[in-house]
Amino acid sequence: MVVLAINYSAFGGLCVRAVLTCPNFLHTSAFSNISHHFVDINNVAHVVEDLRLMSSCRHHIVAKSTFSFWGAWLNSAPSKIVIDPPNS
Repeated sequence: MVVLAINYSAFGGLCVRAVLTCPNFLHTSAFSNISHHFVDINNVAHVVEDLRLMSSCRHHIVAKSTFSFWGAWLNSAPSKIVIDPPNS
């Protein structure tokens, strides 16, 4: 699975599809109406489980947030793909 951030998911999705065949995407967001493959990261009671789930994904498209950064950083896979937003 690949963690998707809302801000530039189309660009990140294109980058991932250029490298992987038939990727699965998991959206993590504070907005619950985004997708049917969705994890609501607003529930404070599930923060540890949300980070565990995010870090267990094979690759990451991260948002400009420390939460999605930590999900990618905690993934120890040496071959992971991480797409992050440009600095602005």
